[in-house]
Amino acid sequence: MKRVLQLITVISFLMIRLSYAQTIPDKITLSFSIGASFPVGNFSSTDPSNNLSGYAVPGISANFSFNHKLNKQFGLTAVFYGQQNGINTKTLSNQLDKSYFFPQFVNAVDPPNFQPGGQKVYYNWDIEKKYWYLESAMLGVTEELSLNNNKLSFVAKALIGAAYAQSPTLNGKSITDTSYSVFYQSGASAFGFSYLVSTGMNYKLTDKLYLTLDAFYFGTSRLNFKKITQNIASTYDGLVLPGVFTLSNSYMPAIWESTTTEPNKQPFGTLNISAGIGLIL
Repeated sequence: MKRVLQLITVISFLMIRLSYAQTIPDKITLSFSIGASFPVGNFSSTDPSNNLSGYAVPGISANFSFNHKLNKQFGLTAVFYGQQNGINTKTLSNQLDKSYFFPQFVNAVDPPNFQPGGQKVYYNWDIEKKYWYLESAMLGVTEELSLNNNKLSFVAKALIGAAYAQSPTLNGKSITDTSYSVFYQSGASAFGFSYLVSTGMNYKLTDKLYLTLDAFYFGTSRLNFKKITQNIASTYDGLVLPGVFTLSNSYMPAIWESTTTEPNKQPFGTLNISAGIGLIL
């Protein structure tokens, strides 16, 4: 929170300073960019002992930007940003292969009679590919330094705002010669604080069009995803008909277990590279 307040103070100071600068009429630009998003830090972590691990893999990001120049060097910028990152299903499946389930379980035929199940391991997990989704609206300042030919310019941005994110819904199944198991985790949504720091360049094509190339870091506070439920169910003591993989084909009544997690706190952090086109109004 201290760093957030410091960032807000710096941007506010710059805005006040810019309000006294000489303005340039009609220097308004719109741009759209799309590119690659590379998770870093806790968002990319696959450590099962880390409660902040996001299991995220590289994805895509896109942003729409509005910029109003206050003078030849500085401007105010609004950005609408979105990104999508998949889940590292391979690592998650390998970890489930080594996980123990059902220290106690519910008899699915006659719940809620808990019975001691012993800890069991199920193999060959296959997790469906799902995604993290994130959207953000941010405001901030832009500094642009043009070269002598005025075609090429270097751009730096610092923005803060609000973010909305959706966690993935996970579905998986485990199939062996003698068992069939299914896994489900519900998704959730959350709001939080976001920020973006960027550096890049613009290349002017005509009096109205320019190309843009940016490298930037996007991050958020720890977003709280509440009431995420996890369910696992499995056949018990073998299959009645070999090769028929359904819970109803369990030799003994199928077993299941359900848990509701505490609020899951997930920070987002990504390094991004994007390219796009802009319009000078």
